[in-house]
Amino acid sequence: MSNNNLIKTSMKVNNQTTNLLPPLPTVEELEEKETQNRLEYSRAEYDAYAAKYGIEKENSSNETFEEQTAVLKEARITTKSHLKAPSIFLSIGGISFIESGDIFAIKGKPKTGKTTVCKVISTATLKGECCGIKAEKKDLIVAYIDTEQKAQDTQGILKYVQQIGGEGCNEYIDRNFFIFSLRKRDYTTLISDLLRIVIAFRPDIIIVDGIADFVRSFNDEEASRMAILQQLRIVEDFNCAIINLIHENKPTEDHNPKGHLGQLLSQKDSIMMETKKDGGVIKVSCTASRHVPIPNLYLTYDEQGMIRDASATYNAAMHEKKQSLKNEYKKIAQDIISEAGGQIKRAELSKKMEAKTGKSRPYMSDLITQMLGKDLFLVNDMVQNTPSEQ
Repeated sequence: MSNNNLIKTSMKVNNQTTNLLPPLPTVEELEEKETQNRLEYSRAEYDAYAAKYGIEKENSSNETFEEQTAVLKEARITTKSHLKAPSIFLSIGGISFIESGDIFAIKGKPKTGKTTVCKVISTATLKGECCGIKAEKKDLIVAYIDTEQKAQDTQGILKYVQQIGGEGCNEYIDRNFFIFSLRKRDYTTLISDLLRIVIAFRPDIIIVDGIADFVRSFNDEEASRMAILQQLRIVEDFNCAIINLIHENKPTEDHNPKGHLGQLLSQKDSIMMETKKDGGVIKVSCTASRHVPIPNLYLTYDEQGMIRDASATYNAAMHEKKQSLKNEYKKIAQDIISEAGGQIKRAELSKKMEAKTGKSRPYMSDLITQMLGKDLFLVNDMVQNTPSEQ
């Protein structure tokens, strides 16, 4: 074809000008075409490599080549992508806590207050605030799935929320708080139950107490992966959030959530919280977060059985405990120095304090540093109890 033919773009037909070539595409259309060309490569090329790598044997989704291509197009994020910001449902201390489109987890040993935390979350969501947790939106809806307790105990959660709400709140609670006792349901039906509840009631926050009942075994890696994947699909499609409760491993020193299920959950969740009991106080700490970690919560029950924010009293008690411990360690250090004749090398003091307290050498070394100049004194590279020899 000659250059003249290439640049000729119109001709006269019945005295009307007719375009021979389509109008030039816009930049956006070119970019879209470029993207399509990258993804819509030869099916034969894909089949050859897929056969070489054995990929099709692993693909159980039954998606066609064209469907997979469409998924990738939708999943690609570019500089021009406009993604809707997640809805912030709850916050703690001005920091986002529970957001739409994500899953969250509360782990802990048995009977350490996981359900208590969920009572507080439910109350804050419905009432607007509770024990430091604040609702960032009004008229939020909560669905609570209890797979562990008997029906009467599950009802106790509802009664607690009623008691907090006060008179005249029943209609609002029945409209915004949907709680289910599903202890008798099998792992094969629970994910279906969850989906039906989400479709029927459109909750903003779903509490799953506990996720281990959604799989035959929490060490079944494939079942665990599928249970969490289904939750990720739900929170994205329904713009909601799911909070999962899970037990920690049995050994006292092991604080990992149980099994493969716990490992996968910790990889996929946005925030992992842990509950511990310290006397009459439930300490809720953020052990991992994709974004800004949330502050600790301290909860306790008063004489009427109501949950109260215990942060002020707990922090005061911890300060008093630390001060008492510091005084104890100071006395141990001073006794060691006296037994050594009034002076001792700093490294030797750390070593002897480690042996007497059971604390690590670095911990003792840091403590000695804090006491120097106030309780202990360094004179000619020796530690002593007085500023100078007397």
